[in-house]
Amino acid sequence: MEEYRVVRNCNKLSSISDDLKEKNIDFEFLPLLCRITEAHSVVARNLRIPLASKVLEIKRMRIVAGVPKTIERIVIPYTKVKGLQFKALTHMSLSTILEKDYGILPIRCDEEVSLVAPTDEEIEMFSLNKDDELLMIKGVSYAADTEPFEYYEKICVTDFFCFRSRHDYE
Repeated sequence: MEEYRVVRNCNKLSSISDDLKEKNIDFEFLPLLCRITEAHSVVARNLRIPLASKVLEIKRMRIVAGVPKTIERIVIPYTKVKGLQFKALTHMSLSTILEKDYGILPIRCDEEVSLVAPTDEEIEMFSLNKDDELLMIKGVSYAADTEPFEYYEKICVTDFFCFRSRHDYE
């Protein structure tokens, strides 16, 4: 099987799912969690909402060409996405659903990327060795109204992404 890497252009917002579809790479999401819960301090601060506000938390594994590649945890204020928990989220980009069904169009995201040690659960889910590392991508997405609408954490196998950026000298 040919390995595929997603190129993440650090200067341009794009959908991983759309990139995979464009390249005719089979993928699906395995739902791990979808619940309405309360925002804890990290989520509340990043989304600029009151502590204990209702949020929708989604956790899903992205499987690409039959191989687990990411575990994504997404948290969105529930007032913005009522009913999203009832939609099928297995083969579609969440950003596509948010735009089509809720009128939320992402215009910016702020991300932080780091290497992390895997948990026992991640070692099992990704078939890793104990001393392997994973990428952790934490971010906040902003809509046209410049309000944050999504906090996310993505745990990724290190061979799935290639990061690129362009910087002009002044």
